[in-house]
Amino acid sequence: MTPRGKKPKQVAVAETPRRGEKQVAVAPGDGYYDHRPRWRFARMEFCKPFGWQHITAGEFAEIQRVLADLETLTWKDVIEKRGDLHHYCPTNKFSQEGRQRLRALNLDDLERLMRLRITKKKRLWGLIDDNDGTFNILWWDPEHRVSLYNKPHT
Repeated sequence: MTPRGKKPKQVAVAETPRRGEKQVAVAPGDGYYDHRPRWRFARMEFCKPFGWQHITAGEFAEIQRVLADLETLTWKDVIEKRGDLHHYCPTNKFSQEGRQRLRALNLDDLERLMRLRITKKKRLWGLIDDNDGTFNILWWDPEHRVSLYNKPHT
């Protein structure tokens, strides 16, 4: 119970779907906001168009620098104070390639994915586990091709 006598809000958990199952869409909630970001690489894709197979050492160093910086913050700080750089993007605004990859991964029921800006053009895409704040890295998007979305007021 919360101090006002209300039950705490229950938030869906992002889990890896089994073959034939759909991913549960997770709305940002209090579940992970107080956690510092952690990174999981198990879901990384190694296929076109958003795979990791052609990443350079320099690009990986850029990613490492941004992820190390984000580890010093909580997700609340990342989303609220750096939301112009790192934020959720609605999947209905994804490019055709992005929507096709979601379908192929059985994730096409997700309403949004989290995107982390690495440079002006390069993006990292993934899912945040609501239990512990782990960012499940999915795609490397060096050409900014996943989403056609422009965040409002930016």
